[in-house]
Amino acid sequence: MNTKTEENLDEFEKQLASLPILEPSENYGKISAIITEHKTKPWLPQWKLVTAGTLTCLVAAFVIVNLITSFSSRSSTAGSEEIQPANPSRGVAEVANAPNLDVQPTAPYVLGTHYMQLSTPVPAENPDIVEVVAFFWYPCNPCYQFDGLLANWETENLATVELTQIPAIWSGRMRFHARAYYTAETLGILNRAHDRFYQAMQEQGQTLEDELSLIRFFSELGISASEFLAAFNSDVTLDKLQLAEQANQDYQIQATPTLYVAGRFGITATTAGGFQEMLKVADYLIDTP
Repeated sequence: MNTKTEENLDEFEKQLASLPILEPSENYGKISAIITEHKTKPWLPQWKLVTAGTLTCLVAAFVIVNLITSFSSRSSTAGSEEIQPANPSRGVAEVANAPNLDVQPTAPYVLGTHYMQLSTPVPAENPDIVEVVAFFWYPCNPCYQFDGLLANWETENLATVELTQIPAIWSGRMRFHARAYYTAETLGILNRAHDRFYQAMQEQGQTLEDELSLIRFFSELGISASEFLAAFNSDVTLDKLQLAEQANQDYQIQATPTLYVAGRFGITATTAGGFQEMLKVADYLIDTP
């Protein structure tokens, strides 16, 4: 071995011995003896030096691995500290259950979505009770489906609600059916005639679009032709028809069935989402000041 090699081995031995993080094993002390022996005995077999070099590399590798592991551990610890809550005393459950101050309670029904509002409210005839107006048309099948629900709802709310049904009118045909409706009211048989109108038009396919068909219809209810014609052409019936036409204009009726609550809020099956929902929205509007 030349002098340069010996100096390198001596320097490496000093550096290795100066590392404080490892406790030398029992083989560590043999390295110096092997090197010294080689200085005095140049003929020493090379396998001893190979063994010493291999051991040295293993020790160096172990030192490097420990240094990397120690550094990684410190980095991991530092990272976990950064995500700790500012107040360690508050537990996860407490944070999860904390009230969200940004969430505000919302009304179950929204103006412009579930119901509409008239720009000019219709004045109430009786301010002491909530007025609900239902617009309908006998040939309208949805009106027929809704009518039974509306009747039950009226029975349940008689103490607080006054329900008025008004025929929808935006055509000559609808005006004729409205006139038949008010003729029955003038004759005092509207309670019986109302359901029969629906049955004749919805179940029996009758159109009831002329006076002759109405004479036959009223005769089945015990009304003679002369009685029918007198009521059909009376000023009482025509006045009621005129008031109905005015109400259609005031409420801006464009669909049936339509409910109006307190002369202001309109509800249809489309806006509310169904017939039962129409009545639920009506209840909400009645209970909401």
